[in-house]
Amino acid sequence: MAGITVVGLGSGGMDQLTLGAWNVIREAGAILVRTADHPIVDQLAAQGIRVESFDRLYEELESFPDVYAAIAEDLMRRSASASRDTLYGVPGHPSVAEASVRLLQTRCAERGIPFRLIGGESFLDQAFLRLGFDPVEGLLLLDAGDVTPARIQPELHLVVTQGYDRFTASETKLALLEHYPPDYEIVLASGLGMGEQERIERLPLEEL
Repeated sequence: MAGITVVGLGSGGMDQLTLGAWNVIREAGAILVRTADHPIVDQLAAQGIRVESFDRLYEELESFPDVYAAIAEDLMRRSASASRDTLYGVPGHPSVAEASVRLLQTRCAERGIPFRLIGGESFLDQAFLRLGFDPVEGLLLLDAGDVTPARIQPELHLVVTQGYDRFTASETKLALLEHYPPDYEIVLASGLGMGEQERIERLPLEEL
């Protein structure tokens, strides 16, 4: 029975794609991706891989949960009539900050659809390299939408993900100000491992 295989595309280009992921993609010759806004998409196309993205759903639907539900339904519909696994590619590692994958895994389990994950380099790998800290010293990883003063532990390195707009950043700042002084230096990073798209800026917390 054909199922769905989710492939981690890494945090940058082809050099960050695992050999196992590349072998699966190359054998299939086609892959559906959550978004085409990733350096590897053009590189896969240049290798003769047919790539189709779900970017249109972000414009058509009103919320991220709606988009992820639509992606899951589309993938399961395709797999029902496929003779081989349907490939779904996501940036980074499929088990790190990928709500669409968690939802898809749950729905596949409910419907008895075979489901497989193939890992990839996550943005955390690049954060350890580019920002210069060791997670063994203690690391707290939070989604920006879930940052509250009660969850923050100042004795740990803190990485906040999905700070995708000004409102989310502002709410994160207010929570952090409950524990840190306004001039405490933070690092604002985006596009880690993505070449020219990478941005790393150090600034006082009050300017977030």
